[in-house]
Amino acid sequence: MKKLFVIAASAVALSFGACNNAGSDNAAAEQIVPQSKVDSITEIFGKMAGMQVASMFDQAMTQDSTLSKADFIRGMQYALAADTASAYTYGMNIGMNFKNQVKQFAQMGVNVDEAKMLAFFKESFLADTVDATAAQLYQQVYQGLMGEVRKAKKAADDARKAQEPEALANVKAGEEYVAAQKAKDPEIKTTASGLSYKIIAPGEDPKPGESDRVLLNYKGADINGRVFDQTTDEPRVMPLGALVEGMKEGLQLIGKGGKATFYIPGNLAYGVDGSPRANIGPLQMLIFDVEIVSIPSQEKSGK
Repeated sequence: MKKLFVIAASAVALSFGACNNAGSDNAAAEQIVPQSKVDSITEIFGKMAGMQVASMFDQAMTQDSTLSKADFIRGMQYALAADTASAYTYGMNIGMNFKNQVKQFAQMGVNVDEAKMLAFFKESFLADTVDATAAQLYQQVYQGLMGEVRKAKKAADDARKAQEPEALANVKAGEEYVAAQKAKDPEIKTTASGLSYKIIAPGEDPKPGESDRVLLNYKGADINGRVFDQTTDEPRVMPLGALVEGMKEGLQLIGKGGKATFYIPGNLAYGVDGSPRANIGPLQMLIFDVEIVSIPSQEKSGK
């Protein structure tokens, strides 16, 4: 709902734009329609715009209880009463956008100083000219910084989710399951990443790389034996780079004709979010039986 005011303003502007050909905001245009029609336009436009904005505002209020329709009306009255309506209201809209951006920053763990932000804005806005090169550079730097912020926010969110009861229970169950399987079958090995595997047939060399596509027969199940995905009538082509980390790592251990079983811990599978569509919970371990039928990308390149 952060874009409420931008959307609302756009909705009103689009409606108004169809009948607004006036020049200056303060210039009184010659009235070319009867007053009765002016009154009708005033009423219809006001009610129409009110309904459009109310619909979005009501939705926003369900997610932000601090929003107030009375405050909204006061803001509109303040803007409409301004003598320099065009520039003034434009500045108010930008200010509201800044306010919402500050809230978005705060939700991402970035608590900016509004006064400093405004000071930097004024420095650029009031300059005699706009340096296009500098503007482009600032945009690039900003995008890079926000990329780092998003990564840090996701890491913090993932760490929190990993400590939730369901995730902790799934990790424990997966570890106990693999330990039991390894106790029964010494051929099951574990890599440094935590992927456990058993190679049934190593297949041919060369092995596939991350940029390769492989033609696979496979069956994916959870530790309780519930199958959530599998090939049936014919194998499927899979790009290694698009697969979960555990599958990507495991498939590079075998070649064409190779067969293996992978015990993929949740952090190398669907992570803390799981895959609700497949009924896979947070950090849930998955077991895949796989066979590489062929490696089409290697055949095409003549490897």
